[in-house]
Amino acid sequence: MPTCKAWATPAAEDESGRSMSFDALDINLIRGVVLILLILAFAALWAWAWSRKRKEVFREASMLPLEEDFGQVPPNDSKTERTKE
Repeated sequence: MPTCKAWATPAAEDESGRSMSFDALDINLIRGVVLILLILAFAALWAWAWSRKRKEVFREASMLPLEEDFGQVPPNDSKTERTKE
Protein backbone atom coordinates (compact mmCIF):
# COMPACT_ATOMS: atom_id res chain seq x y z
CA MET A 1 0.00 0.00 0.00
CA PRO A 2 1.54 3.36 -0.98
CA THR A 3 2.12 6.02 1.64
CA CYS A 4 1.76 9.78 1.42
CA LYS A 5 5.46 10.13 0.63
CA ALA A 6 4.93 7.96 -2.44
CA TRP A 7 2.32 10.39 -3.73
CA ALA A 8 4.46 13.47 -3.09
CA THR A 9 5.95 15.31 -6.02
CA PRO A 10 9.72 15.28 -6.35
CA ALA A 11 11.45 18.07 -4.47
CA ALA A 12 12.95 20.98 -6.34
CA GLU A 13 16.70 21.48 -6.23
CA ASP A 14 18.57 24.68 -5.54
CA GLU A 15 21.64 25.78 -7.50
CA SER A 16 23.98 23.58 -5.42
CA GLY A 17 21.94 20.48 -6.23
CA ARG A 18 20.55 19.97 -2.73
CA SER A 19 16.96 18.94 -2.33
CA MET A 20 14.67 21.75 -1.13
CA SER A 21 11.94 19.57 0.35
CA PHE A 22 10.21 20.13 3.66
CA ASP A 23 10.92 16.64 5.01
CA ALA A 24 12.12 18.17 8.28
CA LEU A 25 8.69 19.77 8.73
CA ASP A 26 6.76 16.58 9.28
CA ILE A 27 3.71 15.85 11.42
CA ASN A 28 5.79 15.06 14.51
CA LEU A 29 7.42 18.50 14.47
CA ILE A 30 4.00 20.12 14.18
CA ARG A 31 2.71 17.98 17.06
CA GLY A 32 5.69 19.02 19.17
CA VAL A 33 5.10 22.71 18.50
CA VAL A 34 1.40 22.37 19.31
CA LEU A 35 2.26 20.51 22.52
CA ILE A 36 4.65 23.27 23.62
CA LEU A 37 2.02 25.93 22.86
CA LEU A 38 -0.60 24.05 24.87
CA ILE A 39 1.76 23.66 27.83
CA LEU A 40 2.50 27.39 27.76
CA ALA A 41 -1.22 28.20 27.55
CA PHE A 42 -1.93 25.90 30.51
CA ALA A 43 0.83 27.52 32.57
CA ALA A 44 -0.51 30.99 31.74
CA LEU A 45 -4.05 29.98 32.70
CA TRP A 46 -2.82 28.44 35.94
CA ALA A 47 -0.85 31.59 36.82
CA TRP A 48 -3.89 33.77 36.06
CA ALA A 49 -6.20 31.63 38.18
CA TRP A 50 -3.86 31.60 41.19
CA SER A 51 -2.91 35.28 41.02
CA ARG A 52 -3.64 37.43 44.06
CA LYS A 53 -5.85 39.73 41.98
CA ARG A 54 -8.33 36.88 41.43
CA LYS A 55 -8.56 35.77 45.08
CA GLU A 56 -11.50 38.01 46.03
CA VAL A 57 -13.43 37.17 42.84
CA PHE A 58 -13.06 33.44 43.45
CA ARG A 59 -14.02 33.83 47.11
CA GLU A 60 -17.22 35.59 46.08
CA ALA A 61 -17.91 32.90 43.48
CA SER A 62 -17.44 30.19 46.09
CA MET A 63 -20.22 31.77 48.18
CA LEU A 64 -22.78 31.74 45.34
CA PRO A 65 -24.29 28.33 46.25
CA LEU A 66 -24.93 29.58 49.80
CA GLU A 67 -26.74 32.77 48.86
CA GLU A 68 -30.44 33.22 49.37
CA ASP A 69 -32.66 34.55 46.58
CA PHE A 70 -31.93 38.17 47.52
CA GLY A 71 -28.13 37.80 47.38
CA GLN A 72 -27.28 37.49 51.09
CA VAL A 73 -25.38 34.65 52.69
CA PRO A 74 -27.27 33.40 55.76
CA PRO A 75 -25.44 33.67 59.09
CA ASN A 76 -23.62 30.67 60.49
CA ASP A 77 -25.90 28.81 62.96
CA SER A 78 -23.17 26.89 64.73
CA LYS A 79 -21.09 28.35 67.57
CA THR A 80 -17.83 27.49 65.83
CA GLU A 81 -16.46 28.55 62.48
CA ARG A 82 -15.42 25.02 61.54
CA THR A 83 -17.64 22.64 59.64
CA LYS A 84 -18.81 19.45 61.26
CA GLU A 85 -17.18 16.45 59.68
